[in-house]
Amino acid sequence: KYPKALYYVVVSARGPGKTTSALLYCIKEYIHKRTTSCLIRRWDEDIKGNAGVQIWNFINSLPIIRELTNNEYNSVYCRNRKCFLCFRDEEGNITKKDNQYFMILLSLNRAEHYKSQAFNSEEYKVGTILFDEIFPSNGTGYLYEEEIILFNLLSTIIRGNTGIKIILMGNTIGNGGDNPHLNMMKIDITSFNPGETRLYNSGKDGKTIIAVEYVDKTKYKKSQESNIYFDFENPKISQISGDNDYL
Repeated sequence: KYPKALYYVVVSARGPGKTTSALLYCIKEYIHKRTTSCLIRRWDEDIKGNAGVQIWNFINSLPIIRELTNNEYNSVYCRNRKCFLCFRDEEGNITKKDNQYFMILLSLNRAEHYKSQAFNSEEYKVGTILFDEIFPSNGTGYLYEEEIILFNLLSTIIRGNTGIKIILMGNTIGNGGDNPHLNMMKIDITSFNPGETRLYNSGKDGKTIIAVEYVDKTKYKKSQESNIYFDFENPKISQISGDNDYL
């Protein structure tokens, strides 16, 4: 269990299921506390249309939503970049929909478009903000002054709501330790040991608390068993399995 903080930074090699765990956390928070969430990705192509739907494919294949909602819902569907709980029959048809979305999908490269959008209401307030993939995938890069864009977007979402948790997640492989968000928070992730969690205090009075964990990939044996397919003396190939990260 993580210590209490305003920001949570979770990084690891591929495989431990960071995104799945975070998405399930958001669903649980909605069910139990009636708070909504925002999922931020860097590029609009990562959330629009079918890309937004695919985010939920794995969770939709599990019985977890049915269990959490006492069989009322069993799946997630997306419409206009908003995510709703629903029930699908055996043919995949939606037979019941929740009227309230529990998550909004946002992209950093369209952050200017959200400035006039209201994210909190009297009945439903944002409880969690996820920024997934803080390290870009190979072949892509950071936006110009990305950390400023992110914090401007966070300001738009928060707007006086002090009950929000902000979670930053990413795969470390192939990206080195240089990251504009971690640099701004003065976090050197390359100094972490696997499985280590640290607390950082930021701000003039130290009340901005950041919890940082480097997930120990060795605790997730199943995700590492397939590494034999990538065991070559080529660092670009071995990065795929996470065995050549910078730690």
